[in-house]
Amino acid sequence: MEVEPRPLGADEQLLFLHIPKTAGTSLIRLLDQHFVEDELCPVDWPERYLLREIKAEEIKRARFVRGHFEFNYVIKMFERSPRVLTMLRDPVERFVSEFEHLRRIVTGEERPAGINLSNSVLERDKILRARYPEIADGRMGLEEFLERPDLTKWLVGTYVRILGWWRKREVALRRVRTTFEFVGITEEFERSIELLSYLLGLPAPQQIWRLNRAPQQRKRGERWDLSADLRKRIEELVTQDMEIYVAARERFERDYAAMQKMKRQRRFYLTRWLWPGGPERRDDEISEIYFDFRRVPIGYGWQVGKRHPKAGIVRFLCQGTMGQLFFSLPSRPWRLQIGVWFPRGKSDGSLRAIFNHQSLSLPFISEGQAGYFIAEAALSAKLIHPNTWNHLTLQWQPKPVSGPRAWLARGVYLLRRYFTWPFLQRIFSRLLLPIEEEKNNIAFRWVRFLPIVENESEE
Repeated sequence: MEVEPRPLGADEQLLFLHIPKTAGTSLIRLLDQHFVEDELCPVDWPERYLLREIKAEEIKRARFVRGHFEFNYVIKMFERSPRVLTMLRDPVERFVSEFEHLRRIVTGEERPAGINLSNSVLERDKILRARYPEIADGRMGLEEFLERPDLTKWLVGTYVRILGWWRKREVALRRVRTTFEFVGITEEFERSIELLSYLLGLPAPQQIWRLNRAPQQRKRGERWDLSADLRKRIEELVTQDMEIYVAARERFERDYAAMQKMKRQRRFYLTRWLWPGGPERRDDEISEIYFDFRRVPIGYGWQVGKRHPKAGIVRFLCQGTMGQLFFSLPSRPWRLQIGVWFPRGKSDGSLRAIFNHQSLSLPFISEGQAGYFIAEAALSAKLIHPNTWNHLTLQWQPKPVSGPRAWLARGVYLLRRYFTWPFLQRIFSRLLLPIEEEKNNIAFRWVRFLPIVENESEE
């Protein structure tokens, strides 16, 4: 069986069915980076809020819809069939992890003081506390929980309920085996992200975050320390989910092996796609390669894109990181130009670029209105890798804060670390805001490669 990479089309949508405690939050964090802010569905839990808080037009406009949705419930809101993704985990491990997650929520451990919560999350927490009063009071552990069928029913049959139809196991099995485009495995998270990136025509991520995990588990996929008797009792409760998980695992291993085979045969998407830009053309037909930051590779230092009324689509770098891009370029000299925007006016600092491990000088050659600048550098043909990705790394290095402002910042950072009262945290954040904005006061608008003609290169 072959698996073909297929970048997201202009009129296509992604739907991620986030099953609780399957590393879905980490995957969402990665995939969100690929999109612009207004392309993300603003509601992610649960279905009734999706119907109550947003309109059908917002679903039509969203390119990425993700959350704790039952497939049959949410699919009715799409005009066209989306490309469906999900992640599955060993049902025994997921059962224990969700129980611990519920315990932290209803006892208040999950919500630190001062954190801002949406109305839907507050209402969900209220429902859970009413549903599990014994857990909320700290009077029930896992063993006592397993003896209460009226409580365990909420955690049993999760895969059948979310992926199937009217709790039909056969429907969930069919969808996992053939219907859904991608089914990842939590215990194989890095390999799952590699496969998903391949299917979407993206390079594999360099940075993968581990979010919303249980404090007791130090590593993703680490098994809970359960006695043999306790594990057997949970296995008896999750037999249907285990069957779906085994089928998903078989499909994942098959798809991953097919991807590896295509890479070995060099039938990789790099030979078929110029990312970004569409199908490859002959070298003499390329007059310009233009990239507008509408889509970026996931896990490479970029924040979710923003749409500005004047600057268009822009991308900020995650604080303290370098942003990377990948291009397929013919072997010839190029002129690299980068369009940037300073929202608060030009800051003192330097734009650093590394192209294929070669550091480049990127002076600003022109200044436009309202904080628009263009930086430029020349690339020789020797720097170009025609048969693989060309790496472009960008980093803004602001001028270090000095003098009284530096001492003020250090003092506020120390105070914020030790005094955690919410009203003081808000004061500290306001004091640090100008300094933080100055550090991140650069947005990237576009990257352009222009061929250098022979006369130019000789000069």
